[in-house]
Amino acid sequence: AIGVNISEIEAELENPKNGVIRPRAEIMADIRGRLAEVPGIITEVQQPIQHRISAVISGARTQIVIKIFGPNLGELRRLGKEVHAAIKDVPGVVDDYVEQQALVPQIRITPKYEELAMHGMKLTHVLSAMETALQGKIFGTVLEGERYFDFIVRGVDTLREQPDTIANLLLTSPTGAKVPLRAVADIERSMGPNEIFHENSRRRIYVMCNVAEADLGSVVNQIDSKLRNDVEFPEGYTWSIGGQYEQMVESTRTMTTLSLVAFFIILSILVVEFRSFPLAVIILLNIPMALIGSVLALVITNTTVNMGALVGFIALCGIASRNGILLISHFITLVHDEGEDLTPQTILRGCQERLTPVLMTALTTNLGLIPLVLAKGEPGKEILYPVALVIFGGLLSSTILDWTITPATVWMFGRKGILRGKKGIAGNGEFDLEESESTQTE
Repeated sequence: AIGVNISEIEAELENPKNGVIRPRAEIMADIRGRLAEVPGIITEVQQPIQHRISAVISGARTQIVIKIFGPNLGELRRLGKEVHAAIKDVPGVVDDYVEQQALVPQIRITPKYEELAMHGMKLTHVLSAMETALQGKIFGTVLEGERYFDFIVRGVDTLREQPDTIANLLLTSPTGAKVPLRAVADIERSMGPNEIFHENSRRRIYVMCNVAEADLGSVVNQIDSKLRNDVEFPEGYTWSIGGQYEQMVESTRTMTTLSLVAFFIILSILVVEFRSFPLAVIILLNIPMALIGSVLALVITNTTVNMGALVGFIALCGIASRNGILLISHFITLVHDEGEDLTPQTILRGCQERLTPVLMTALTTNLGLIPLVLAKGEPGKEILYPVALVIFGGLLSSTILDWTITPATVWMFGRKGILRGKKGIAGNGEFDLEESESTQTE
């Protein structure tokens, strides 16, 4: 839920009549410039999915959130303004602002602990009386027909508006004596924040911003350097950087761990399936060959590595490994099912026979990804675009390199594994190495 002082407006961009499509970054910069001319408002310009992801991840609506913690609200606001001034000139920072805290009229009641002790009273006596008078307290229920209603006792509305009226509020001491509030507390008018925010039981204030035309990680590194070198935080005040960046670091760490675990599981399965460690390694060589194309695609399109790209990398590893399995299993089939000798000509024949199905698979996959690859910057494609781009580039490089590097590595390091054969991969029967060698001799 958002406050009543906040509005969200979603706009759908139409294709221009003259056919000239402006880049998304240019349109968003234009919108920011026009909204900046409106006095008294703070604006953020984001795509719908990105906006919602930010809100879910950190509770804030921006990509980067600088959290400042400390005991004093006035000092927190001062530090917030100082931090904002330090980061606003960082290249790539847009929609930067300090979390709003409006000062509203308040009546401040400060207990006099010595006077309370003289009357035999504790702070709880004051708090209980103030709660009853100003907020109200439930003393019972009233039955009307078939419905129950709470019976609430509280002071009249004018009691909450005038300090003098509150000062005359009578408290009951443990001895039964009536003591006016002004005798045990100071009452004065003051200005205070309309909201006090806490996180992990500590008072905090946010400085928020988005990133445009820059890498999120590099912008965060520059902000971190600015805060360490240009802003002095008093003792008892700390800061941290959150938002999408915090989640990205955590997700990257988790996905890296899971990827390593998955790699060793896949390697173990391949070793068991092919009964050959070299063949398993040769199959997994397709993964770095695929990553070459993925990285080049990201560099050429100036796309940063984000969660979508990481998901694409994982999916690409499975696709690239599958091509290697198909190729090597066909080599085994030629040797054990068709009785071919393991020669360079046999490997060449296996590549030729598997070329068409692998190319068809890669071609149909990439054709399906082309609409997403061409949708850079379009609203709603923030996650799908990097996934498609990584898979598209990786399939191109792995398909091309697979037919040159894999046959050569099989001939150099995998001949024993091919001759050993494998049930379930090469055919329906078990193959014996000695029988295979005698067949080749004949």
